[in-house]
Amino acid sequence: RPFVDYYWLFQVVVYALYTWWGYYGLIVFRAAMYLATAALVFRFLLRDRLSTPALPWFIFIGLCSCLVLLPRDLLVRPHLFTFLFIIAFLYILELKPRWAGWLPVLGLVWVNVHGIVYPVMLMILGVYLLESLLVRSPSIPRTSPWILLIAMAMVLATPHGIRLLRVPFVSTTGASQYIREL
Repeated sequence: RPFVDYYWLFQVVVYALYTWWGYYGLIVFRAAMYLATAALVFRFLLRDRLSTPALPWFIFIGLCSCLVLLPRDLLVRPHLFTFLFIIAFLYILELKPRWAGWLPVLGLVWVNVHGIVYPVMLMILGVYLLESLLVRSPSIPRTSPWILLIAMAMVLATPHGIRLLRVPFVSTTGASQYIREL
């Protein structure tokens, strides 16, 4: 079956890092991605909560989140970006709606470094789009529906365009046999 290279930009980044700095560059990259993700998780969880009695619980939740991510982030794989972008999208949508103009740019990078997880991006953006259209509360920071729609359209802004849409849903039955044969 034809192969869709859904993480081509990740390959470019890793190749460049390895070419310039070898394995040490990849180790620093992996650590930087993990630390950036962990920092955003804590920033998201601890916002305006430094003086609340529930602070230990939020720290505990943050530590548990980071411990869950740790084994996955020990590998130099495209999901390093996915974990970072999930928390970055939530951080912007929840805490910094004035930065929402960056969502299409982040979405473009996300679908080109790890395009197979575009359904996750679409679910996050779709929920906030529905909320911005259906909930008319002045206490909820609203993001422009147009920005959310443009960010969602970034799924098509890959070298594969519409062909990327079926990749997450292709059966992997027989993949282990195919890999063994290679």
